[in-house]
Amino acid sequence: MTNEWVVATYQVPDDGDLRKKAESIAVGLTVGTWTDLPAARRAELEPYKGVVVDIRRGQVAADRSRVAHLAIGYPVRNLRADIPSLLTTVFGKLSMDGRIRLIDLKLPDAFVRAFPGPRLGIAGCASGWGCGGGRSS
Repeated sequence: MTNEWVVATYQVPDDGDLRKKAESIAVGLTVGTWTDLPAARRAELEPYKGVVVDIRRGQVAADRSRVAHLAIGYPVRNLRADIPSLLTTVFGKLSMDGRIRLIDLKLPDAFVRAFPGPRLGIAGCASGWGCGGGRSS
């Protein structure tokens, strides 16, 4: 599981140096800083550092503004198998920006399996609510 990645995709304004912005997100939400570290410290932190997976320019948002999609990989080794840990890692500081939106999360199967899931399941919840236990279309 330590070699697997959670990949978060963000929608950002398509302005400026997107590579620099993506790298800033990847490093800022994992190891915090990179440029001012000595080589030995960089080697220690490398397994915990986020990586830029993809940059897609030229997307159009719902309001017709030009946006880009940045996909950032976060090492699973940085996370505990709980939703607060996941959300803090992939969106914590970014949530304060207001112009960056988290639009997708891809989770490795091993990470997903670490979650026990709902105790009752869909049928159990529907039955408890008196909905008959089935899905309607």
